[in-house]
Amino acid sequence: MVSKGVITLFGGSAIEEGGNEWEKAYQIGRLIAMAGFTLCNGGFGGTMEASSRGAKEAGGKTIGVITSFLDAERPNPWVDEVIYVGTYLERIRRLIELGDGFIILRGSVGTFSEFFLLWCLEYIGKIPRKPIVLMGEAWRKVIRTIEGQMLLTPSHLNLLSFADSPQEAVRIITEGLKGKSK
Repeated sequence: MVSKGVITLFGGSAIEEGGNEWEKAYQIGRLIAMAGFTLCNGGFGGTMEASSRGAKEAGGKTIGVITSFLDAERPNPWVDEVIYVGTYLERIRRLIELGDGFIILRGSVGTFSEFFLLWCLEYIGKIPRKPIVLMGEAWRKVIRTIEGQMLLTPSHLNLLSFADSPQEAVRIITEGLKGKSK
């Protein structure tokens, strides 16, 4: 099957298999593959491993972008194609370049840096407009707080969509990408 495009997933690396966040990432990976898209992520553990496993178990293709700055880690076993890069910033750049759409799960400072750079690049027009879906109530709270404290305008916020379930996140992405095949 020819891929309809690539969906990049950002999320935390410190989640445990079987937990709620792990299950959401796994389901997103499955749904991305079932919708005919390739899954791309940072290639390591946590949400990256869960989503990669979900995609592979649904018959999909996966890409992991990794860097040697995390030299103690190896790509998870569910990654089909590994792209090695030299630095953390190069890793984020490649993850953004490869994605036709983005789903962002809960995470820590790494996820924040990935999301905020993506959001900024899209806002200033350095990358084409692509769907960005923030998953879960935690992201709604983060964005509401930022909106209340920073100088955001509707044009900043209009770049974002929110989802409460894996099904809703993948539906928003697929609807946003209809007619845009690679």
